[in-house]
Amino acid sequence: MGQTALSLYVTGDDAYERTVTLDEIQTMCDTIRLALEAASGGPIMAGGINSASDPPLCSSPR
Repeated sequence: MGQTALSLYVTGDDAYERTVTLDEIQTMCDTIRLALEAASGGPIMAGGINSASDPPLCSSPR
């Protein structure tokens, strides 16, 4: 999933005119996570082991 396609999905045509907000970045992370989980059939973690102790693949911006 490309960054431009993801930005357009979340912000619509506004993606061409402005910078995304922190809430929109979180929505992008959530969208990527859901897509990966749907493709793999389960939760996706950074280590690829699906362990609860692994850090999340996409964490909230700071």
